[in-house]
Amino acid sequence: MSHYRRLSLVLPGLAVLWQFLVGNWLNSPRCVVDAWRMAHGSALAFAGTPYWAKFSLCVDPYWVNQWLKNYGAGFVKRGLIGSVLGFFDDSVDLLLLNLASLVIQALIIYLLLFLVCRLFQPSILPLASIWIACFWLTPFGKVMAETAGDPLQLILLMWLSLGAWLARVHQWCAANRVAADLVVGFVFCVSVLVYEGSFLLFFAPFLLLGRRTTAWWLSGAVAVALTVAMSGSEPLEMEPHISRALVGVNPLNGLEMAYRAGGGIASQVSFMDNFWMELERYAQSPWTVLSELRGALAVFGVWFVAFASLVLSGLSVADFGGSGRVWIFIRRLVAWLVIALIMALPFLFVTHDWVRYLAILLGELMMLCSVEGSRLGLSIHSLNASKGVPSTWFGLLSFALLSASITVGPASIDVRTSLPPEARMPYTILFVAGSVLVFMLSVISRRQAIHCDHSS
Repeated sequence: MSHYRRLSLVLPGLAVLWQFLVGNWLNSPRCVVDAWRMAHGSALAFAGTPYWAKFSLCVDPYWVNQWLKNYGAGFVKRGLIGSVLGFFDDSVDLLLLNLASLVIQALIIYLLLFLVCRLFQPSILPLASIWIACFWLTPFGKVMAETAGDPLQLILLMWLSLGAWLARVHQWCAANRVAADLVVGFVFCVSVLVYEGSFLLFFAPFLLLGRRTTAWWLSGAVAVALTVAMSGSEPLEMEPHISRALVGVNPLNGLEMAYRAGGGIASQVSFMDNFWMELERYAQSPWTVLSELRGALAVFGVWFVAFASLVLSGLSVADFGGSGRVWIFIRRLVAWLVIALIMALPFLFVTHDWVRYLAILLGELMMLCSVEGSRLGLSIHSLNASKGVPSTWFGLLSFALLSASITVGPASIDVRTSLPPEARMPYTILFVAGSVLVFMLSVISRRQAIHCDHSS
């Protein structure tokens, strides 16, 4: 590997670190400074910061709460992570949890880089590194930084790892269908135990990666049973037992925090309770909710069009002719998008962190593209101007959309639910314009391919 290509590998890591420090609405730089001050015995540590910062530092205690939940009071939803941690010790080092949250994000972005390079030829690595780094500087990376410590990111990491493995051993999977389905089913069931909403959020990859063997059907049935078992409310009497089983400790000051139940689906409220609560919110301010939803869908649309443009930039004019594997791949890409959104609709209805969940869906969609590309035997080329105008323009459009998407801000605005009000219309226009340009470039490429066929 050349020095230039090795150097390009640093870019995604720098993007993750930058977003973690400045894109986090919890103001991570202050958290880091306070931790340094506390380690050196300074009285200025945590002065003027929220009280919970003394406990959990840069990770929102909402997510720490989910890492601490366990099976100390019996089987409960979202109790797997805490039970696994409790198997090793009855306390969790919150400094290590902060570090783990950053490492998880770094692993996610490098797995995305691997999957993009797997879909293309290896020579795309420098360009893909720049693209992925820019991608992380958009609201996609910002919402990931804002939710550092979110167990959903751990689940996404699991699926991206599975996708990277399947992309490398797709021939083995074709010869060992039952074993492959056991792995896919195991990851799906673990995802449900970590976060019950995974049944809907990750049903598309479970459906599309499975080989439909008996093992696949059985794991699907187990996942349904687990989801149903965790759909009801939990008695508050469970809280003391869960809290005593595992605690989080800040070793810098000795402060401890334990699991606390309360309002919200994460702790004890049933799916239907949350459904009626959100329905009431929609009824009270329908236009506000619709405006937020439009902003969330607009930024997701810009991300999707940017990724689709990147994929199309790897095609030559000749690839747009006929009805071969390329068009099968493109049709499946659109089908995956539709399936993922339809399956997630009931879940998205009872939540309000739309951008957060749509970011997860886009990550799994990129993974599915790489795995399916391997199955179809595609070898998409790197962006190369010698292959004609369409390839160049698709690539430029992809980077233009990412560049425009990076402008959202400032960093102090929480974008998990939606974009800032002033950015919703520009992003909607950006999505519509990008979609129209992709369609026009595809039509032009198709006509050029037909013309080349007739000339030859």
